[in-house]
Amino acid sequence: MTSERSVYVHLLHGRHDPEEELTGWGFAGPVLGPFEAVHFTYLTTINCIESARTGERLELKIHGDMIEHEGKFYGDFEICGGHDPG
Repeated sequence: MTSERSVYVHLLHGRHDPEEELTGWGFAGPVLGPFEAVHFTYLTTINCIESARTGERLELKIHGDMIEHEGKFYGDFEICGGHDPG
């Protein structure tokens, strides 16, 4: 059986510092994926599964009430299936 990678994670409401007070919505972040699945662990880690067969994954950490990715912080995200939301 072949797994199809069709799940995307779109990061939104970005800021450079988690303490930054936004006057607007912040910046749009990247669209990550495609993934086979997205798995949450105790709302501390989001594992974006690239390949269940090989164990490849992208790990996103939760920092307070935001997601941290590549040194930037995002207050909102979307999980989309079947298409790239970007």
